[in-house]
Amino acid sequence: MKRLCKVNLRYAFILILISLLLKLSLSSQAMGATDISITNFYPCDALGIPQDSFPKKTTSYFNISVKNVGQAPRSISIHLTVQDEVDAPVGVDQFDTTIYPNVSMYHIMSIVIPKCVFVGLATAYASVFADGIAVGSASTRFRIEPEDLTSPVIRILSPQNSTYSTPSVPLVFTVNKRTTWLGYRLGGPKNVTIPGNATLTGLVYGSYYITVYANDTSGNMGRAESYFTVLIVHDVAVIELKCSSVRVYKEQTVNISILVQNQGTAPETFNVTTYGNTSAIKTLTITNLAPSNQTTLVFTWNTSSFSYGNYTITAVANTVSGEVDIADNRFTGSFVRVCIPGDITGNGLVDSEDLGILANAWGASKGELSYVPEADINSDGTVDSADLGTMMAHWGESE
Repeated sequence: MKRLCKVNLRYAFILILISLLLKLSLSSQAMGATDISITNFYPCDALGIPQDSFPKKTTSYFNISVKNVGQAPRSISIHLTVQDEVDAPVGVDQFDTTIYPNVSMYHIMSIVIPKCVFVGLATAYASVFADGIAVGSASTRFRIEPEDLTSPVIRILSPQNSTYSTPSVPLVFTVNKRTTWLGYRLGGPKNVTIPGNATLTGLVYGSYYITVYANDTSGNMGRAESYFTVLIVHDVAVIELKCSSVRVYKEQTVNISILVQNQGTAPETFNVTTYGNTSAIKTLTITNLAPSNQTTLVFTWNTSSFSYGNYTITAVANTVSGEVDIADNRFTGSFVRVCIPGDITGNGLVDSEDLGILANAWGASKGELSYVPEADINSDGTVDSADLGTMMAHWGESE
């Protein structure tokens, strides 16, 4: 008998323990269920922007936000159902995911509204299940409208029916309805998809016909047309030329400053070449000079390979594609004389007259009254024996 009582007590203890474990398990599930909640639920468009009505034969969208305040990831299932004004079912949608601890997430769910439903106020219901247990629900109202058969109205603000003088023209337009697709066609067989206002680039001289298209959320397409002309002016010009000296001894250098301007309406890349008489001195390139802008080029002319004598300095900008006014592409400046080293007078002969001038300037440095730049033959800032030596090396030479 005592042994039987001990066995019964043992079974009773086991039953009580199982009961407690079941209660703890259920309590734990209940506590876990409260970790998940719906924090927001509203009708919207495909991007999540609130929208309170949808026509028949379109897709209705709903933004559902869910939060997990627990300490463990949870597998959840979101169920969406819609009923029309007379509580007839419109459609259902379901989304399964995992939500991590201390995370808020949203998902946009959708239901296609068929043609057969009633027009009027409809109700959408959202339910969230975590591990098979319903943990939250919410509802929202929206309006089902009659089927939309009206095409969107497009108004093109730019380009207008006018003439433009640049290779880029802004495309600006308005649409009076929500859209699912926007695009345009510009003289070609294919449409170009755009997110909204855009810029037409790479335009050349000519007349253009542009069509802008828009599809609304009901699948209706609208279109609008505009005509415009592009008249691009290509015109570059050399407007100034300056030399750092009008006399230079052979093998010395002269700086030639050239001021160039883009007088057209499009950015230009082109070469500029300087000449001494008909001999090319140097070529430099200007890249993407903007319309109406100017730039200065400095050419360093080494006279070593040039003969003695007078040189007329000319700068020439090459003709760019489509340029008509080419008269101002050439600019002729003053002449520069290349002299024999020691020909201080510039008369084409190194003789006693030059020696007399050097003697009078002997020992003078740049900045002093007696300093003569031409007597400083090596251009080191002082008239001295080095200059005399150069003169003697060319003594008696003539051009």
